[in-house]
Amino acid sequence: MNFRGFFLFTFALFSSATLAQSSAWLPSKTVRVVVPASAGSAPDIFARIYASELQKALGRPVVVDNKPGASGIIGTENVAKADPDGSTILFGYNQLVTINPYLYPKLPFNVRRDLKPISIVLAGSYVLVANNDLPVRNLDDVIKLAKSKPGALNYGSSGNGSMMHLGTMLIEQATKIQLNHVPYKQAAINDLAAGHIQLLMEPAATAIPQIKAGKVRAIAVTGLKRLAALPDVPAISETLPNYDLAGWNAFWVPGNTENSIIQRYQQEINRINQMPIIKNRAIDLGYSPVSINSQEMIAKINKESDVWARLIKDNHIQLD
Repeated sequence: MNFRGFFLFTFALFSSATLAQSSAWLPSKTVRVVVPASAGSAPDIFARIYASELQKALGRPVVVDNKPGASGIIGTENVAKADPDGSTILFGYNQLVTINPYLYPKLPFNVRRDLKPISIVLAGSYVLVANNDLPVRNLDDVIKLAKSKPGALNYGSSGNGSMMHLGTMLIEQATKIQLNHVPYKQAAINDLAAGHIQLLMEPAATAIPQIKAGKVRAIAVTGLKRLAALPDVPAISETLPNYDLAGWNAFWVPGNTENSIIQRYQQEINRINQMPIIKNRAIDLGYSPVSINSQEMIAKINKESDVWARLIKDNHIQLD
């Protein structure tokens, strides 16, 4: 190839790349990242990091809009009923689509029809923690104590049907123990430290600081593997094989959103997930960055939904 031919070939490649880049979808107005959790929560902390980096990539303001309440239904509905133009995205967690549809039969939207997944970006865990005065050091101790005093041990949760509630029920069913459930509307970990309840399955992000401060005792983590932030704390699966209560965070858009918009968000979010600012913050809060695409995300949602639907039905749990 002569110089002129090489130049034209190179120019054509450059022009094609530039054209593809320039034709990629861009928002026409401010983008809202709706977070169905309160300011200062783990989802909010990460949403603000993603929003800041998305703003740089998209060239438009990207703001976090906290809409907590009703087990995440308020924020989810806001996105499900938004215009599908890419200006509204949901940064939420698995309970919104794997538990709520079975727990609340009268949801004002259909999660499979009215939401489209972008990707799962963070995998997290819960930590089973105990009051410091409870004479237990591991899950076997908890099981033995609970069997010796059926119904005497109180465990807290963020409400009926929450991951904290259902995850503890799975332990009860697997070990044939009986615990007393105390649902909370606000954080329960302070009551655990004070001794008003004895056990709590708490998200790692909020459990780890309390554990490291010596206010509560870590018993076990709920994922299949130990956490990097708590390497000496065993996984529940080491005692109960196949037990896996994983929390994860993901992005969704309204149901009729075009694939070109979803693809652009996937591209940018996957890039952001490789940044040290995400990786370092994730480790601190007991998470791991992951990149699970929309098709894999649908399969994961279906698998988890089967587990929770069966547990909710078998235990006759239903909320209005």
